[in-house]
Amino acid sequence: MDLDESLKGCYLVLDNASIHKSQPMIRKIEKRGYKLMHLPPYSPELNLIEQFWALVKRKLKRGRMLAEENLSSRIADASKWSCYNVQNESKTIQLVR
Repeated sequence: MDLDESLKGCYLVLDNASIHKSQPMIRKIEKRGYKLMHLPPYSPELNLIEQFWALVKRKLKRGRMLAEENLSSRIADASKWSCYNVQNESKTIQLVR
C-alpha cells in the first residue's frame, strides 16, 4: 500500500482485533497517511474476509474429496471460487476518500 501514493488519505477498515487497536499499530498506520475506521463489534457481515472464509468453508464442505485431490488443492480451488464470489458481491464497495 505504501508504494501507491493514490491511496494516501484513504480509509483502512479494520475489525476490532486487539492488535488493530494498539497504539503502536494506530500510530504506524496514521504515519503512513491512512485514516482508520473500525467496524462495529459483532458485525462479521461487514467484514469481507469473514465473507471470504465463510464461502471457502461452505465450498469445502460440499461433496466428497476425489481420490486425486488433496486438502491443499481443494482449499486452493475453493479460495479461487470464493475470491470471485466476494468480488462480485461487493462491487459497490469502493475506496472512500
